[in-house]
Amino acid sequence: MKIPFVRIVILSLVGLGAVGFAQEAAKPASGTKKESPEKKAVAAKEIAVTGEVVNLACPLFAASSAGAKHACGPECLKGRAWAGVLDEKNGDLFVACEKDYASAAPRLGTWAGQRVTIKGKATEGRGLRALQVEEVAKAEGTAPAGAPVPTAREGTITGSVVNVLCALHPASNGDRHVCDAKCLDGDQVLVGIRDDLSGKLYVAFAPMHAGGEPKGDAKGGPKTAIETLRPLAGAKAWVTGKIVGNLIEVTKAEKA
Repeated sequence: MKIPFVRIVILSLVGLGAVGFAQEAAKPASGTKKESPEKKAVAAKEIAVTGEVVNLACPLFAASSAGAKHACGPECLKGRAWAGVLDEKNGDLFVACEKDYASAAPRLGTWAGQRVTIKGKATEGRGLRALQVEEVAKAEGTAPAGAPVPTAREGTITGSVVNVLCALHPASNGDRHVCDAKCLDGDQVLVGIRDDLSGKLYVAFAPMHAGGEPKGDAKGGPKTAIETLRPLAGAKAWVTGKIVGNLIEVTKAEKA
């Protein structure tokens, strides 16, 4: 049976209209922009933080030491130490680093234990924050009431052993980079573990002495857990120890 010409035209127009509607529906809404995987990185943000300059590990050791009170000083930032800044408003701990993500301890050594205002670029990755130090000055005004001191807890983290700065670097933000043994070369590496369950990033340190004082290396200062965790680089691991915030004192580590 032949279909009349007029009917063919109508059916064709209906079909074209359906295709056009489908194509229009597939377009992003006006004013929206489709994100590409390459744009996942979080750009550094200019901020100012007021608080105490400490050895990055000091909050962990202070919370782990019953009744002991530790006051940071220049000795805490000697050698291969990593500096931190405790935000006096909320107790947040920043990893203090240079523009090339090296430790800012040499620059901040004379400020250890003091209340300062640091201006710089902040980046964040998996719950941990870094501050690229640009300006340091003695803090003005009066310090607010101290933030609550966190308590230590025993725990086991299952996840990937990483170079902490890989996850904090805005170019990767930890999303597209997989750490391997090369990432943990050297003595100055800030090693950590990325928790599979929560996604949080923990900075790992070696155990301290029974009396509460951190074990130092030959050049002074607490040691990172680089020797224990380097063999597990890029692998899934079980890491057990005392946890305070985004810090863990490693007592045991093995391949998962």
